[in-house]
Amino acid sequence: LVSLQSGSGAPDLADIELGKFPNFLKGEPQLVPLNDIVEPELGNLVKARFDIYAKDGNYYGVDYHVGASVIYYNKELLDKAGVNPADIK
Repeated sequence: LVSLQSGSGAPDLADIELGKFPNFLKGEPQLVPLNDIVEPELGNLVKARFDIYAKDGNYYGVDYHVGASVIYYNKELLDKAGVNPADIK
């Protein structure tokens, strides 16, 4: 972000932490729109995952990971609470 703000030393390609990406879209984005890469593939991807990288109809980032989620639970505690884990959605 400092390289972009100073106008010197920004890389051609960078991995930007997802939670920090909105900082790069403030004001006039200093990133190159990637619509020519993203738009042809949107039908094959989870479009909502690209929303964080978009501003004013332009995509400035590419999502490359939809992580899996795992949940662990204590069956004994659920039994005591009367909760059937198969009913959890």
